[in-house]
Amino acid sequence: MKGLPGRMALICGMAVCLLAGCTLVNAPALRSGAVLPTRVPVTAGPSPTLLAIAAAVETATPEPTLPPTRPPLSPVPPTGMPSPLPTVPSAPTNTPLPLPTMPPAPTVTPLPTEPPTQAATATDTPSPTRTASPTATRTLPPTFTRTPLPTIAPTPIGPQQIAYGDVATGSISNVQPERIFTFAGNRGDVITIRLERQSGDLDTVLALLDSAGHELAMNDDAPGPVPSDSRIEQFRLPASGVYTIVATRFQRGAGTTSGEFMLTLRRIEMPVGATPTPAGPQRIAYGQTVVGVINDSSPVVAYTFSGQQGEVVRISLARLNPADSLDPYLRLMDMAGHELAANDDAPSPADPTTTNAQISGFRLPATGEYVILATRFQETRGTTSGTFALTLLLESRE
Repeated sequence: MKGLPGRMALICGMAVCLLAGCTLVNAPALRSGAVLPTRVPVTAGPSPTLLAIAAAVETATPEPTLPPTRPPLSPVPPTGMPSPLPTVPSAPTNTPLPLPTMPPAPTVTPLPTEPPTQAATATDTPSPTRTASPTATRTLPPTFTRTPLPTIAPTPIGPQQIAYGDVATGSISNVQPERIFTFAGNRGDVITIRLERQSGDLDTVLALLDSAGHELAMNDDAPGPVPSDSRIEQFRLPASGVYTIVATRFQRGAGTTSGEFMLTLRRIEMPVGATPTPAGPQRIAYGQTVVGVINDSSPVVAYTFSGQQGEVVRISLARLNPADSLDPYLRLMDMAGHELAANDDAPSPADPTTTNAQISGFRLPATGEYVILATRFQETRGTTSGTFALTLLLESRE
């Protein structure tokens, strides 16, 4: 026990022993086995020894109190509240000591030496190095990008030469609205030309020209299974030379129909005494009457005249011989082959049963050439025949 509290406890213990009549025995006596008295008689009054100890305690100089080395304990928190953990001081950082610096080793300067003379040594020739075979690499086929081909406008087909008995084919479209065919003929040859549609909505028109480019005959719609087909039948050539056949469509370049066609050229062997169609259209003028014959050899007779825009015309086609069976049929066309007017029977109060034909009060739409077709009922398929009279009259002008 150190300090004043320790000494005070020792003095108090000794005093208790003295008051109780105990004899202090040192430790060696106990160990030696001496017999100690068990009881000391108590003397009256304070013992001189106790008084001396008390005096010594009063005069003893207290030792300086050392500060406690332990930190004061924190107050215990109330029950139910978590105790805060004590703060642990961080460990000191160990700073590495610098290694001692070794002095640099002294530089040794080598002595100059003569270069040794090397003896010639046989050099072995290396064997050729085997080159590894290249590894075949799979090459992917190149990818081709399809480049659209430029649009090339088709070139119109030029004139095509044909002969009697030939059959030619072709097409009519906006790119090529007409096809040209040529053939060689002799004066007096009787020919038949047919233009028949094979596909599409083609509305055919057929024309025959002489070597100078003059139109000799023309047809738009011929009677038959296909009304839009065209035919020029039993036409006698006026002279020897080269003729041109124009295969086209209604309104030609301004038309809208198209399709494939078949063109047939035939020479007809006329029976003895037969009268074919006159060589080409004949001219007729206002106030003129012409006479002709319609039969199986000449079912259609064409006439042309010149007219002015706004003129009103009358065209009459009558049977001359009452004994004939002719049933007249009349058509008016422009030079492009368009039918402008037509008539089969034109009865009148004077003759209500007549079969004569008449186009009356027709106003011409433009200035130019017009075609009159004098024919019979059902034209080439008809069966009637006989002589006729064709009259052209001008009724009025604008």
